[in-house]
Amino acid sequence: MSYTLACSSIIYHSMKVSLIMRPRLLLYLLLMMVSSSAIGESEPLTACYADWPPYSYQVDGKPAGISIEIYNAILQRADIKVNYSKMPWARCKAEFLSGKVDLLVDGDISIPNSLHIEQGPVLWILIFWVHQDSPFGDFKGYSQFENQSIGYVRDYGYPRDFIEYQGFREKYDVLDDLQGLKMLAKGRLQAFFGDVISSTFLVNRHQLKLNALGPAMKIRFLTLSFGKQHLAQHTDFNRAFMTMLNDGSIDDIYKKHLGMSYHELLEKYGD
Repeated sequence: MSYTLACSSIIYHSMKVSLIMRPRLLLYLLLMMVSSSAIGESEPLTACYADWPPYSYQVDGKPAGISIEIYNAILQRADIKVNYSKMPWARCKAEFLSGKVDLLVDGDISIPNSLHIEQGPVLWILIFWVHQDSPFGDFKGYSQFENQSIGYVRDYGYPRDFIEYQGFREKYDVLDDLQGLKMLAKGRLQAFFGDVISSTFLVNRHQLKLNALGPAMKIRFLTLSFGKQHLAQHTDFNRAFMTMLNDGSIDDIYKKHLGMSYHELLEKYGD
């Protein structure tokens, strides 16, 4: 029997003889029950994240990356403790939806039955990438890739008009960004629908001869998605984020990693 259940049992039996109990003893038992509940509420929440550098990855067995650093800063400000587990994105999402984990790193409004911030702290700026030899210098619409092979990462959330567009010769749903970018570099694709932050990181790391086509197709806001049973903690998280966004703390993290602030990225790639 847990400590909380034991205390509840004591209270139950004590109420049966409450007429002959001294008030101080009853008050003591009630305080024990409240104290045990508070202990349970302070237990760390569980969160899962996928290997998605530079947003989230693992270093020496510990979570790292831009997203992790941003969320940890907000969680610390909100006084919320979290334990992380790394797993493939599909499994991470499934475990969150089933309630096995409390939080999903880099979720968004597409995650059902979740609490989220609509304009969240992590930017996912969707953009087309092409080979350096491509005749295209900027993005003018899907029709410029008519009858060509386009790559995108399976299980990511993309604009409906992209998924439903029928003019491409074929769409390859690759396992991750690096696979798609390497296929593009080798000429197996004519374009890859990636993003600014993670794809730039991978293009530079692997010295791939690729260019990004502006403007951005879409900016999606990612966040730490909370299960609906954690409304109070999500409210605290949201409040802490807004405070840090206004005082420049979020901008400082972006500048450290990317050389541009959260607001500067929105201004450069936003509508």
